[in-house]
Amino acid sequence: MILLIIFSLLFLYFFDLFYWKRRNLPPGPLPLPLVGNLYLMTDDVKPGYKMYEKLKQQYGPIFTFWLAKLPMVTVTDWKLIKQHFIKDGANYVGRPEFPISIEIRKGAFGIIESHGDRWIQQRRFALHILRDFGLGKNLMEEKVLNEVTAMIETIKKSPGDVDMQNVFDASTNMAEFLELKDRMNKHFKMAAEPIGGLFGMYPWLGYFPILKGFKEVVMKNWVGLMEMFRKQAEEKLATIDYDSDEYSDYVEAFLKERKKHENEPGYGGFEMEQLDSVCFDLWVAGMETTSNTLYWSLLYVLLNPEVLKKIYEELDQKIGSDRIITTSDRNNLNYVNATIKGGQSLKNRP
Repeated sequence: MILLIIFSLLFLYFFDLFYWKRRNLPPGPLPLPLVGNLYLMTDDVKPGYKMYEKLKQQYGPIFTFWLAKLPMVTVTDWKLIKQHFIKDGANYVGRPEFPISIEIRKGAFGIIESHGDRWIQQRRFALHILRDFGLGKNLMEEKVLNEVTAMIETIKKSPGDVDMQNVFDASTNMAEFLELKDRMNKHFKMAAEPIGGLFGMYPWLGYFPILKGFKEVVMKNWVGLMEMFRKQAEEKLATIDYDSDEYSDYVEAFLKERKKHENEPGYGGFEMEQLDSVCFDLWVAGMETTSNTLYWSLLYVLLNPEVLKKIYEELDQKIGSDRIITTSDRNNLNYVNATIKGGQSLKNRP
């Protein structure tokens, strides 16, 4: 009788794993218990480009990849991407929940991993504040040009070879800034490993002695970032002037908005945990993507001397050497614009 019950439970489990939960999803490789399709992430396919190319050839432009227990429908055709995420984007604004992220963030906070009303509210608020700071305006360009000037000075003062990735990361070489960057690099490097995917979906694996150390490292890096953001927020909280409508940065704007909702449950969506997570999201989305785009674009240009030569020629003819390039020069720099767009395209595919 016991054997029959065990056999029945196993049959139901594998029926659900291999058929029932896959029946309405696009085709894809067979998921295994617990690990899903993470077993395909072997060393010879890292960082994953070759694996996705192979899956595309085998299953077509739309296929399902199981990140442990999470089905990820992957779209690899440009026309389909445009159709689904641009023309029909309203139907794809939801976000998956990663248990380890929920544990560290203390809830579905932030912008990247929030959804529903919170996502709409916080996205709208962030865009409003960033636009006030000059996003897409001359004020933002001035701030960027100040950083460019500082970066050029840093390069000029370097006695030998220059690591451009570090230069792009922090032209002013702030110690705390670089410490944050280092922690984030460690975090994402671990998250990209198959074991990182398992911990993302099954944080309880950290209770096993053999895996405890790995989770502690992941938690230390992420929590360390959150603690830095909270420290800066508390410093701002101690000196903030609520009588003034002006704000000097996003944190101050958030705290003043939070004050307006202090009598509402959960501060009307403006909890301190939300601020911690938004700071993390803005850091990842704003700094990491920008520095990587600059770094890879420079690398591609250096590996193609003819492209580098043509860039120099266009800059000499259109700009000269006595001033910094500005946004107003964009329409006169056709080849430079094409090179930048080409670099952005190349860094997003193998």
